[in-house]
Amino acid sequence: MAYYILCIIIWPIILFVDLFLKIKRFLVKKNSIRILNYHSIGSHIKDKSFIYASVSLKVFSAQMKFLYDNNFNIIDLDDFLKIKKNKQQIPPKAIILTFDDGYANNYINAFPIISKYSFKAVISVITEYIDKNIPFPWLNQSVLEDEDDKNLKLPLSMKQLKTMNDYGLSIASHTRSHRSLSQLDKQDVMKEILESKKNLEDILGKKVKYFTYPYGSWGDYDKEDKRIVESAGYEAALSTKVGANNIKSDIYELRRIPIYNIDGLSKFKRKVNGAYDFTGIFQYISFKLKKIIKR
Repeated sequence: MAYYILCIIIWPIILFVDLFLKIKRFLVKKNSIRILNYHSIGSHIKDKSFIYASVSLKVFSAQMKFLYDNNFNIIDLDDFLKIKKNKQQIPPKAIILTFDDGYANNYINAFPIISKYSFKAVISVITEYIDKNIPFPWLNQSVLEDEDDKNLKLPLSMKQLKTMNDYGLSIASHTRSHRSLSQLDKQDVMKEILESKKNLEDILGKKVKYFTYPYGSWGDYDKEDKRIVESAGYEAALSTKVGANNIKSDIYELRRIPIYNIDGLSKFKRKVNGAYDFTGIFQYISFKLKKIIKR
């Protein structure tokens, strides 16, 4: 939330950066990729406690149509790893779509739109909740009492996961329980990372190549956690540190751009074109200030 407030404060700078990027695109050939970070695609954006983790179906539909109509290259992590390994040029206007936690509405709402445009995506799943016919425990009571899209508040089922995976979407591990790795001892970190991988591989019948850090910002994991992820056999990992990526980026700490319902289409256009890439600096400053205050 602190990061989002900072983004509002620096709104005039965002507009300037947006103008600068429009000029720069005519002069410099870009070689970066933006990974968009979604969570829930549903109606419970009405609840203030969920405003940073949900995008309405209407807004999501408009955003995907914009990407399609404007010829953005929607690739996946497999494509990016090949480009990085072979030191190739990243396609212009390259985007990776990611969805965290494993809401059933990723299948019910987002998947039909993704498949309509033949897009690719990465679905990161908390394995402990798969097939549980109860809402995620962190959902606010007012969200649970809202009858709109009642079934969409549930976690993904095995059948839904298999269907999306068979279509070609990548299923990634988001640990077993979604606890910040920084709050666990290293033995428990290994369990979260290894057991979630095995659980998904048993369900899908194929190797799970990607990992997504719970919370995933500064202070939520360390170098040893990254080493464990790599040694577990994952080929890449997603953080929530804000920014774009290129062929020199740390493959076990890929940055992403958060997408909120309040972005609508206007801010979304700026985000996919790079105007928010630099705001990771403010995210880092926010983390440092919190550490100073705690001390």
